[in-house]
Amino acid sequence: MEIPTSPAFVLMDQAPTIISRPANPKAFAVSILNSVEEANGIPKNYALEFTPFWFLKSKNMTALKYMGYNAAKGKQLPFSAMRMVSVSGAFVNTSGDSAAKNVSNIAIGAKTTLFRLRTAEDQKLILQAYKDILDSLKKITKKLALDPNFITASPSQRDSIANSLLKNYKKDRQINIFEILNRRPLLTVDGAIGYSRFFTDQQYSSGSTGRFGQWLVVGFTPRFMKDNKPVENRYLNIYGFLRHLSDGTLANDNAQRNVRYLDLGGKIELEFDKLILSFEAIARNKQNDDKNILTQTGNTSRSTGLIKYKITNNFYVTGSFGKNFDSKNNLISLFGVNWGINSGGEKAPLEK
Repeated sequence: MEIPTSPAFVLMDQAPTIISRPANPKAFAVSILNSVEEANGIPKNYALEFTPFWFLKSKNMTALKYMGYNAAKGKQLPFSAMRMVSVSGAFVNTSGDSAAKNVSNIAIGAKTTLFRLRTAEDQKLILQAYKDILDSLKKITKKLALDPNFITASPSQRDSIANSLLKNYKKDRQINIFEILNRRPLLTVDGAIGYSRFFTDQQYSSGSTGRFGQWLVVGFTPRFMKDNKPVENRYLNIYGFLRHLSDGTLANDNAQRNVRYLDLGGKIELEFDKLILSFEAIARNKQNDDKNILTQTGNTSRSTGLIKYKITNNFYVTGSFGKNFDSKNNLISLFGVNWGINSGGEKAPLEK
C-alpha cells in the first residue's frame, strides 16, 4: 500500500497532491520534494513523519485488533484506525512578494483515519482466513510436539522442519489473508491538522505564525469486478475534500494580516499494481475581504495531475503538474520521493 503525503506539505500547498489519505502506517516516512524548474536540481523541501503507535502499542494488541476486528463478536471496528495517528514536520521554501524575496516555512502536522469500512465480503474473508491460520498453527504445533525427529533435533533443524510445514500450509490455504488486507476499504473518512511559522530573508527575528488548518478527506472505492470476483490491485478511488485554513500573510504595507479560506474539492484516481494516476481540483473561497492582501486576490482554485510509481513497498516516486492557488508563481511542477522506514516493531501476535 502507498506511503501517503505528509500533512505538513499539504498545509503549505506544496505537496504533489493535496487530497490524500493515510495509507501505510510506517514507523517513519521521509519525503523529499523539488520543483522541476529549479536550475540546480537540489531539493528544497523535506518532511519527516512517524507513527507513535508502533512505539507505544498495548501489550494486549493482537493482529486482528490491529486490523480493526473484534474476534469475539466477529465484526469490524470502523473507528479503530484512529489510534494510528501519524505526526510530521517539514521544512518548505516558498517565494515571497516584493517585500520578502525568500520565505522559509517550518510546519508540523498530524493525520489519522477517523472511520474505515470494508465490504461485507472482505470482512467475512478476513475473519475466516484468520480462523484458518490459527487452526493450522495449532495443528502444526500439535504435530511437532509428537514428532520424535523434531523433539531430538537441534534448534536449526527444528526451524527447518517447522518452516517446511508452514510452506505446505501456505500452498494448501484457500484464502490469502494478506491479499484481502491489502484491498482498499469501501469507505474512509480521514482527518488532519497542521500549523506553520514562516521566516523572511533568512532572519530568525522575522518569525511569525503562518498557517493553521484542519481538513477532512472522504474516500469511496468501488471495486473492479470480473466474473463476479474483485480484480486485485486495481481500484477506482473517488475523494471529497474540505479544509478550513487560516493564513498569516504579508500585505502591501509589509504588515502581517490573517486571511481565512475555505477549500472544497475532489479527486479521481486510478490505481494499479504499481502505478497511480490521478487528477484533483480544489476551489478556494476567501472568507474575509481585505483588498490589501498580496498573496491572494479573491477566490481561486488549484488543479493538478499526478503520477506515482511504486519502486518497492517502501519507496515511491511522484511527479505532478498543474496550477496552484496563488495568482502568481502558481505553476506546479514537482518531483518527489517517499521512503517508508520500518522500526522492527511493526508486529502483533495472532492472539493473546
